[in-house]
Amino acid sequence: MGQGDSKFSSKSKDNNGIAHFQSPSPNLKVFKFSDLEKSTRKFSLDLLLGEGGFGKVFLGWVEENTLAPSKQGVGIPVAVKRLKQKSSQGPAQWLAEVNFLGYMDHPNIVRLLGYCKDESEHLLVYEYMPNRSFDRFLFTDIAKRLSWGTRLMIMIGVARGLTYLHSKNVMCRGLKSGDILLDEVLLNSL
Repeated sequence: MGQGDSKFSSKSKDNNGIAHFQSPSPNLKVFKFSDLEKSTRKFSLDLLLGEGGFGKVFLGWVEENTLAPSKQGVGIPVAVKRLKQKSSQGPAQWLAEVNFLGYMDHPNIVRLLGYCKDESEHLLVYEYMPNRSFDRFLFTDIAKRLSWGTRLMIMIGVARGLTYLHSKNVMCRGLKSGDILLDEVLLNSL
């Protein structure tokens, strides 16, 4: 989920069918726009990881303990999702991800580290998944290196992540291989 669009919806709605959102988790860091700009080298296209309907996702670097911006290659990598500024549904999607992912704690759900809401900017900061998405392994030459046992373990991880989300009354709709993100040892997160 770190690189795609928001696919979360809540089952809890009022009598008018309007979903209720929680306050952002106190565990999330509130980033300054200038810090995220610094950590991504001013959203350099060299650090572009992907793009979806929500906006572009950039590689950034932060200090491990404080999440303060750091130079490229120093600290830990993060994925910084920047909302398209002229998106009409973007702020609602951004809020849904902050509210839902901020409270999720499961090894198969990508971890939201923090967010930034500036006057004209909405950004989300996720843990970085270095092997990107499962679709790279299914539909490119890289697929030859992926054993059936590894593919099965990835699918079991997806099932565990979905089970966790459903236990929290959160539905993940439209799941596709591009939404399954893989870490350095091919463990996955939605």
